[in-house]
Amino acid sequence: MDLQVVPASAVRTDAPACKPIADAMSRVPGDATVALFQPIGPVAKTLTTDVTLGTYTGTRAQEWFASLRAAVGPCARGFTATDSTGTTTYRKAEPDSLSAGDEALAWGLTVERDGEPVVVRLAAVRKKNNVALFFTHDPAGGVGRQPTAVIDAQIAKLP
Repeated sequence: MDLQVVPASAVRTDAPACKPIADAMSRVPGDATVALFQPIGPVAKTLTTDVTLGTYTGTRAQEWFASLRAAVGPCARGFTATDSTGTTTYRKAEPDSLSAGDEALAWGLTVERDGEPVVVRLAAVRKKNNVALFFTHDPAGGVGRQPTAVIDAQIAKLP
């Protein structure tokens, strides 16, 4: 799958409060000054993780992270998002526990795939003026937990 970072303007949602999560799921790190996308590859059998890194100026990283944090409650019961790849229905978003960087948020999101529910994992970690988004999925089924070893290894590379 060839994925690219798309502009935030290309992501739409039926619930405006959920836009930050929809952006993150679409590998859009808000209004970052620089954004890079890197597939990390299989981390276990068919489990894959990719990371999108956004670098910000001033307090924009903290502000974007705050908007992501504010979306957690309103989006717990699900929402629909549309980006350049199509429309995705998120049935629910449940917080996961994650400790990394200066701030960290993580979710298990239940999405519809071919009419069936599948759990994917999203983690966002802020370290100074950088925000890393980790999207983990398993084409063979759901993902049980965040890939913390992968997240920790990638965050350790940030200044």
